[in-house]
Amino acid sequence: MRTSILAAIAVLAMGGTAFAGSTVDIDQLGTGNSASALQQGDNNETYVRQLAHYNLSVSKQVGDSNYIVVRQETSYNKVGNADDNSGVVQLGNRNEARVTQKQGNENDVRKLLQNGNRNDARVVQDGSSNVIDRVETHGNDNTVRITQTGSQNGKWGLGSGNLPGGYIDTSDANFALYGGTRKASTLLQYGDGNDAIIGQSGSRNFFEVYQGVSAGNNSVGSDYDLTQVGHYNYAYAMQTGTGHNSTVDQIGNTNRSFVRQDN
Repeated sequence: MRTSILAAIAVLAMGGTAFAGSTVDIDQLGTGNSASALQQGDNNETYVRQLAHYNLSVSKQVGDSNYIVVRQETSYNKVGNADDNSGVVQLGNRNEARVTQKQGNENDVRKLLQNGNRNDARVVQDGSSNVIDRVETHGNDNTVRITQTGSQNGKWGLGSGNLPGGYIDTSDANFALYGGTRKASTLLQYGDGNDAIIGQSGSRNFFEVYQGVSAGNNSVGSDYDLTQVGHYNYAYAMQTGTGHNSTVDQIGNTNRSFVRQDN
């Protein structure tokens, strides 16, 4: 009888641990560090803090109701590796991702991917010449909030001085594909009922949003809301499907905005 009772207690304890999920907590102080985490299952949490230059962070979660926080401070840091197409990746539903790059320049979010429904992603960059190569969501009712504070975020012309002010007209070809070195920060959302909320404060910032744009994918009811405060800023949005809404507020001089909606 004693053995049976102990076995039952052990099973209950294991079940409770699985329900609570697991936690990864990585702190790195110094330059040239790499941090990576992989979690499979539900209700897991990953926290990465890197507080110096030239650091790299890669995280992946497979499951539901998971949470990733990446915070990088100072300059030349990256979330994701172009060589192996890694980044912050969440596969499942009701997941949350938070990426913050503060107090530095030339930081890069190479990839943030969420595949599932009712996910939430937030990216904050503070400084100059930062870029978000790709935030991408697949599924329905997903929300992405992006805030960039500073100048020359998006790296138009990669510092060549090739600015859009006065050169872009409103024809789609010239506006969306201006220049061979164009590298605006980019958000892609595939599915229905998604929200894109973008805020940029500063000058010479560039952002592009694509909702429901892929072969055979005509999404329904997504919202695009962008605010830019400053000068020589550029915004482009393309929405494919029906029932979409676009709201653009630009405060400043010599700004450019174009919204394309295809039903």
